[in-house]
Amino acid sequence: MRLICLIFIVAVLLLIRPLPSIAQEDKELSDDNLVILKISLSRYPLGDVMPAYYQDETLYLPLGELMFRLQIPIDVNVVEGNAKGWFIEEEREFELKRYRQDVVIDGKNIPIEKGDIVYQTDDIYVKKEALEKWFPFLLNFNKLWQMVEVQTLETLPLEASLNRQGRQLSGGESYVAPEYPRVEKPYSMLSMPSVDMQISSGFDSQNERTLETDFSVLATGDILKMNHLLFVSGDENSGLSKVRLRFDRKDIDASLFPPLNAGEIAIGDVFSPKVEMVAQSTDGRGVILTNINDSYTRTSDTVIIRGDISPDWEVELYRNDTLLQFQKVGENGQYEFLDVPLLTGFNNMRLVFYGPFGEKREETRSFFNDPNIGDKGKISYRFVVNQDSKDLIDVNKDDNAQNDAFGQERIFMEAAYNLTDNMSLNSSYISLPLETGEREAYLSTGIDTSFAGISNGFQYIKALKNQGDAFRVFAQANIKSINITAEHQEFLNGFVSERTDIFADPFIRQTFMRVDGNVNIGFSRPIGYGFRADYKQHKSGRIEKLFSNRLSTYIQMAYISHTLLYDYDEGLPGNNNEKSEELEGDLLLSVRPFKNWNLRGQAVYGIKPLLDMSRTNLSLEYRPTIMLNYRLGLEHNFENGNVTSGSFQVNRSYDFFKLGVNSRVDSDNEVQLGVSLSVGLGKNPQSGEWKSSYEQIANQGAVAPRVYLDNNQNSVFDEGDEPLKDVKFNIGRVKAEGQTNNEGAVLLNRIPVYYPTNIELATESMEDPYWSPVNKGWEVVARPGVPVELDFPILITGEVDGTVYIFADGKKNEAAGVELQLVDKNDEVVKAARTSYDGFYLFDRVPLGSYSLRVLPEQMQKLGYENLSEQKSIKITYDEPVNVGNDITIQAVNQ
Repeated sequence: MRLICLIFIVAVLLLIRPLPSIAQEDKELSDDNLVILKISLSRYPLGDVMPAYYQDETLYLPLGELMFRLQIPIDVNVVEGNAKGWFIEEEREFELKRYRQDVVIDGKNIPIEKGDIVYQTDDIYVKKEALEKWFPFLLNFNKLWQMVEVQTLETLPLEASLNRQGRQLSGGESYVAPEYPRVEKPYSMLSMPSVDMQISSGFDSQNERTLETDFSVLATGDILKMNHLLFVSGDENSGLSKVRLRFDRKDIDASLFPPLNAGEIAIGDVFSPKVEMVAQSTDGRGVILTNINDSYTRTSDTVIIRGDISPDWEVELYRNDTLLQFQKVGENGQYEFLDVPLLTGFNNMRLVFYGPFGEKREETRSFFNDPNIGDKGKISYRFVVNQDSKDLIDVNKDDNAQNDAFGQERIFMEAAYNLTDNMSLNSSYISLPLETGEREAYLSTGIDTSFAGISNGFQYIKALKNQGDAFRVFAQANIKSINITAEHQEFLNGFVSERTDIFADPFIRQTFMRVDGNVNIGFSRPIGYGFRADYKQHKSGRIEKLFSNRLSTYIQMAYISHTLLYDYDEGLPGNNNEKSEELEGDLLLSVRPFKNWNLRGQAVYGIKPLLDMSRTNLSLEYRPTIMLNYRLGLEHNFENGNVTSGSFQVNRSYDFFKLGVNSRVDSDNEVQLGVSLSVGLGKNPQSGEWKSSYEQIANQGAVAPRVYLDNNQNSVFDEGDEPLKDVKFNIGRVKAEGQTNNEGAVLLNRIPVYYPTNIELATESMEDPYWSPVNKGWEVVARPGVPVELDFPILITGEVDGTVYIFADGKKNEAAGVELQLVDKNDEVVKAARTSYDGFYLFDRVPLGSYSLRVLPEQMQKLGYENLSEQKSIKITYDEPVNVGNDITIQAVNQ
């Protein structure tokens, strides 16, 4: 049997390894590989995000959109599949025709290689490497941050304009701005926390108590130079039912505790990692120290997605816009999606949250399952110790399931070393309690390799106490937009662990294969599919065969996902001839039938051994205004008493809190009536004021900008400076809610945590067009419950312009490319500019003051020119902020 399994793995590796292509064939791009990228030119962001495709380890960019962003006059005709224009200079022509085998660039015919170009309905997509051959720039692709930076080898006209002006592009909605300085607020000994509170009080006809009240509190902030999270829930009858407390410190650049260069340290209620063949992920009080970035994974085909939020919220999980799972948050205030399948490459996980008061918000987490090993010499490590299922503050000592493993230490030490760019070695030591009451330790070693886009790996594990052995072989690849994963596990010599089903007859081997992809059938978005087959053999001889498939799509404002699971058991314990078959289905629906209406539902049913319905639920929501919400719910549970229930809620948001009234009635004549109150509290460190909000804010980041007129131009808010009110901001590319008050301050929530985010001042919201921020924006890395203070000093500015002429052969013509400087009384360069094709130059955003205008001396000397005009003195005053017509004439020295 082992030989057969090994042959199976080898066959899988051969099947998924791409064979050399013999004939020329058209390449197709799958929507499953669609990625959304940010693009920048020499550190200047260019407009909004841009679609692209990352397929077969290759990045394809839209030619027309890229040329538009770079302001290169090349027109793309998508219908005919042609492109024509020029770049940098009109003499440098560009022409692409669909059925030609080459592209004409600057008078040269450059061959088009197979797979360089893919014609889509929206644009012509070109391989990154081909674009770098065609044009004088490099495209630096950052897979982790999903960003492309254009690095020019020759100066593009747009680049020169940005360097000269650094301001908003004209003629379009896209804007450009320099990359902003990063601000990370230092950890403090103690900060005022951000708090979410929820209180519910209600009447239940089957409860002897006439009124029952429950509550939950989620608080975050800094304490003892670490970030903390405290969750408390309970009711007036039983008191506290759950307390969760965690302290952590994270660094996205992994620079904590040199030379360890850790990315995270956490103390308190933490989760131990899931380890294949050995351990489940379990919470308990303990400590974590690691430099592993969870958003960047290798050799793992699944991921666990967790988070903290108040009870009774509902969460939908989407992967690459495909609806996967749904769950409701319980009393512990935590959502948890286990073993979420990862595809090779980008996995954009979108979490959609629906609150009990009609709230709705979204959060995105990106995971990059890299088919490559990574940087040679890199060391990754993780150290975790926690006590099994035991909270740091245990308020349920009598209620805990006191099994033999409860409260015992779980120890994990893992390390990996990149031997080369295509090979990594890993090892781990794990010690944990088993449900049998015994304690076992495991030592593992393994190797991961990458070749031709295929991830392969082998891992061997030794149980140090019972001397059992286990090994694992796996492979993952993406072939023509089809993601294929295969794995085989063998458990030898009595090997047992948490993952081998100890009490229910341990496994001796497992094999699975998973196939994911998309298929386009024409009338909707592509249908995403996922097929999985599992084969499990137990010690008793029992054999399990599991087959599952998931189909997901989006049709007319509706996300639909359907999963089928078939479970075949042969040789059940007690009767080797006994067999069982089960076939179950799960249908998820999320649809927006009309504006302001949302419908969500789930149906779980059985087909074998009996055709029956397990449970169904529907939720219809109507939101006539952003502050008012109605929700109607219907649910039927066939398994728990065959009960049908209906509910109705009205939720009203006010400026400082949210109030809800709800009712529920079921077929057992149980009636429930209740009222709920929700509030979020946060302190603005700039103004010292507490802000009460109807939104949940504790598990999000925040910034506290302050805007003021810097009259003494020292970039410090001091005496004589004037706060500016009604100034607005952008968070990334999204307009932020809220504006500065009379003190020039505002508290902005909904900032992503532990992720670089641009906070940009919306200059159009300032009343004077000649007001200019010293820094238009900042890049912040926020953490929960700790607002980042940002100062935006504003200067009164003006403009200086003119034209530079060159005198030659008795004629005066406009001079392009002449570099000029505006210098202050200390001979310091305040502004620099370069003339455009018509000799015109512009200095904008010039602070008030007196300056001298000069042509760059080094350029004049190098080219052998002299300035015929007298040195010009420039004054920018409050009454006259615009100084125009400062013309300059130059000529050759020997003329």
